[in-house]
Amino acid sequence: VLLVFYAVLRNQYAKNFRVIYNIPRIFSSKVREDDVRIKLLNEAHIAFLIQHCLLIAFLLIIIVPPNVDLPFTIPYLNFPIQTFSKYILLWGELALIVFVTIWAKYLLLMLLGALFRLRAMKYLHMFDFMRMSLVFWAGVFVVMICFFPNVHISEEIYIKSLIYGFLLFALLRVAVLYFRISKNASFRNVYLFSYICVAEILPLLAGLELLIG
Repeated sequence: VLLVFYAVLRNQYAKNFRVIYNIPRIFSSKVREDDVRIKLLNEAHIAFLIQHCLLIAFLLIIIVPPNVDLPFTIPYLNFPIQTFSKYILLWGELALIVFVTIWAKYLLLMLLGALFRLRAMKYLHMFDFMRMSLVFWAGVFVVMICFFPNVHISEEIYIKSLIYGFLLFALLRVAVLYFRISKNASFRNVYLFSYICVAEILPLLAGLELLIG
């Protein structure tokens, strides 16, 4: 299903696909004019968002199966699961949770963008946030397909590697977003740092507290 979805996106929205999965543009400090004129609420980006939610939900089920003893709990989900139909239901539930979380992130950035008077930068922030997430999780998907069946590692090291890997990606994303916005914003670094803390770091800490706590 996921591979078919990728094929449909690649052929139906070829231009958007090239822009989103353009890694050099993600890490470039230069922002093109079309980057700040992104329309996030259009058919193409909604399709990419749905595929992204399904992909993350699938990876969560595969990487962190319900029979693994996790150091945290996932609210509103029932474990363990024993039938294929229940796994499909779990996939849909997780995808819906991811979808709602991303929309909450979008609303937060729009409110903060208005508060900090970021104007077009708030759309660039959300677009870069989503673009990095799409590329990262697509990379994880490829790694899972190629290497996961042959990996033999202790459960404790496995879970710690997952947590540290996600934290490393989150911190890298914060750093890239900070430098991308700072190169194109007209306000001081202290002002920008305050915005990044509220928009990125505090939600990350809150999410970790919700899971681990």
